[in-house]
Amino acid sequence: PIFCKKNIEPIVHVNAFIKGVSEDIIELIEGPQLEAHKKQLSRKEELYKILRVTKNWFKSQLRNSLGVEAMKYLTSKRNLSNKIIDDFELGFAPNSWNDLFNYLSKVEKFPINLILASGLAISKDNSDKIYDRFRNRLIVPIHDRQGRVVAFGGRSLDGQEPKYLNSPESEIFEKGKM
Repeated sequence: PIFCKKNIEPIVHVNAFIKGVSEDIIELIEGPQLEAHKKQLSRKEELYKILRVTKNWFKSQLRNSLGVEAMKYLTSKRNLSNKIIDDFELGFAPNSWNDLFNYLSKVEKFPINLILASGLAISKDNSDKIYDRFRNRLIVPIHDRQGRVVAFGGRSLDGQEPKYLNSPESEIFEKGKM
């Protein structure tokens, strides 16, 4: 039988070993290192959060009056059903220089440095002029193995180059590891 004591004992030992190793690693990280590690994890969690909020914003833009043409493109030209659009969480970035940035900074109150670190907005020559990376594009969220949004891909709707634009690499997104 598969659940006999002989088959379970190695699994119990491996689990105990893994638990012990992870406890040892946690004990090795103390003081300032532990605080730095916590800040790094907290920053990554904030990046995941801003991308999750942005995904929902892009989805809402597809369903409002600004997204009518994008929705026609998906349903008429690409023959996608509403179910497929919803299942793949497709969205739309309006043809605006800073709608997303304003939403994230003024409504959601995300810090500017976090918005820039996420790759959703660009600062021109490190000035106060910040603009949205994605404009007038269909948006597809890119997920990691845990199902978290880590980046976006955008397809131009008006012939703007490049035809396809992806988020830049960030603290949570490495193109070669997806």
